[in-house]
Amino acid sequence: FESQNLMIKSHTLRFFCALILCFFSSININVAAEKTATSPISITLTDQEKLWIFNHPVIYYSDDNHLQPFVYLTKNNTLDGISVDYLKLIEKITHLNFKFIKSENWSQVIERLKRRDIQLILAAIYTPERTSFATFSQPYFSAPMAVVTNQSVNYISDLNELNGKTIAVPKGFYSKYYLKKNYPKIIQKD
Repeated sequence: FESQNLMIKSHTLRFFCALILCFFSSININVAAEKTATSPISITLTDQEKLWIFNHPVIYYSDDNHLQPFVYLTKNNTLDGISVDYLKLIEKITHLNFKFIKSENWSQVIERLKRRDIQLILAAIYTPERTSFATFSQPYFSAPMAVVTNQSVNYISDLNELNGKTIAVPKGFYSKYYLKKNYPKIIQKD
């Protein structure tokens, strides 16, 4: 399925989205440079971007806590993963201050974004419905969709094999939208 995306809710944060895209498009070079170079990675911000950062000292974010290795909750109740590593690098370079708000599930993350309690979701997928309250960047990673069964079920080579069968899909996940749109004969339960 389509890749995970960075989700930002406010149109006033579009420049921030573009800034993150610049980092993600060159992150391998920058991370390698950071490990080998003696000088830190730096970027040049416009006056408008500096003013925006000054006027927005904290950017609150949340995410699903079970999307390893991209985003997950540690035993210390802190968020970790590949997406969080990117965010820490952006924080270091731009001096933006990101604060994690723990959510119990994906539905709560989405509701917090709709209420504007948070401004950022690190790993979200574009759906037409979400554009009513969120702005999306280009994807910064891709991950395949998987079907998990017990050992007594044979390999599923085509999702049409699940037509007429009931499957569990987490509420609010992109896979629910994808399956409903592309495989409407599969019965879904939250």
